Amino acid sequence: MIENMAYQPIYTHWISKDVVSSQSRLEAACEAIFPRDGSGKRTCELIVDPVERPGYVKINSLSREPSNLMVELRARGGDNGLEPEIKVEPQA
Repeated sequence: MIENMAYQPIYTHWISKDVVSSQSRLEAACEAIFPRDGSGKRTCELIVDPVERPGYVKINSLSREPSNLMVELRARGGDNGLEPEIKVEPQA
């Protein structure tokens, strides 16, 4: 019998593979946002091309925050494993 096992909800974020430049850097950036727990276990998991949504990276985490992982990754900057964001200026 397993004692003291608490249910932990899993939150899912989706990122299109089109904007991922490096899977290993993306994984490192996600681990910086979702650090390992006190026992050293990961609190996030990346799944590339999941069956339910090919062409995407599925990020499961034990934390609800940030609510928009893509925005958080871009805000932190640095080498986050994402392609640079292309800004298009509106033409007058």
